[in-house]
Amino acid sequence: MMNARAPDPRSDLVMRRHGYSDRPDGVRPLPLGLSLGVTTALFAAYLLAPQQLLDRIPDFKPIVAKHIPLITPPEVEPKPEAELQKPIETTVVIPRPPLTKTPNNPIETTGDRTANNDFTPGPVGPEFTLDPPPKPAPLPPVLTKVAIDPRFASRFQPDYPPQMLRLEREGVARVRVLVGADGRVKDIADAGSTQRAFFEATRDHARRNWIFKPATRDGQPYDSWYTMTVTFQLKT
Repeated sequence: MMNARAPDPRSDLVMRRHGYSDRPDGVRPLPLGLSLGVTTALFAAYLLAPQQLLDRIPDFKPIVAKHIPLITPPEVEPKPEAELQKPIETTVVIPRPPLTKTPNNPIETTGDRTANNDFTPGPVGPEFTLDPPPKPAPLPPVLTKVAIDPRFASRFQPDYPPQMLRLEREGVARVRVLVGADGRVKDIADAGSTQRAFFEATRDHARRNWIFKPATRDGQPYDSWYTMTVTFQLKT
């Protein structure tokens, strides 16, 4: 015979517990009274509320569900396998070479006199060119040469060299003179004198006394070389 289990005092405590009592031996009156009072007050307030307040409460309409079908994308037809494996064709474009202007060479004819024609050798046909006409050549400058100034012509004969005079020798002094833009002698060189003494006498005299009309280019004077001959002759 099995022994009966003694009742568990905690099971009775669990059966008697509820939301308004946390004691195992009874119900708490204060929470229960507050719950009933609040519920009664809310219900009374609804019954005693004025009609204007009740009219402001909107009527809740039932929610109507509408079925919206899903849009399915169109099916893509698979391409045939032969089209997928088709090789890609490419086109190679070869650039054209730039245009170059060829020289306008005239047609040459043969120089054979035995040919049976009445034409003479030479270019045939008119020549055409795209080049602009040549510019006219500039006019040459107006030049004037060196000349002896007649106002100072009496100064050009140098003194007779004393040693040549004692020896009673005659001769010439041929010289090249660099005449400056002011007409004065800037340099002088021997161009074939018969005696060195004649050249030296002419050189020293020319640097002190000779005055020329300078050479000009379009009216502007410039330095220029001038050749002249001085004669040394004994007087009888």
